[in-house]
Amino acid sequence: MTPADTFPYASCTSRTMQVDHTVPHEQDGVSGVGNYGPMTTRHHRIKTHGRWHVEQPYPGLYLWRDPHGAYYLVDHTGTRRLPGTPAGTEPPGSRKPLVVELWHSPITLQPDYAA
Repeated sequence: MTPADTFPYASCTSRTMQVDHTVPHEQDGVSGVGNYGPMTTRHHRIKTHGRWHVEQPYPGLYLWRDPHGAYYLVDHTGTRRLPGTPAGTEPPGSRKPLVVELWHSPITLQPDYAA
């Protein structure tokens, strides 16, 4: 589990943060690595009651969606707003699937079948 607040652009590393379940217990969220994220009380309340949504595709990688439809990727290096996710473009209550390319090779690899 990351030692810093997982809310976008947060930087708190206090030992008094709350441990949030990315998928809540009421929605069959498990207790364990990959479903935990530390947050300050304020950020925990915003996530729970403020229409922010978070997913954890991999342990320590947090994909946030704000109430306006913008996406943010949070990891141990900080926060990045994802391009192509303009705010306010989705109808209220809808969730479009988002595909994020986390890494790609700078060169195209071609197998050498002649060797």
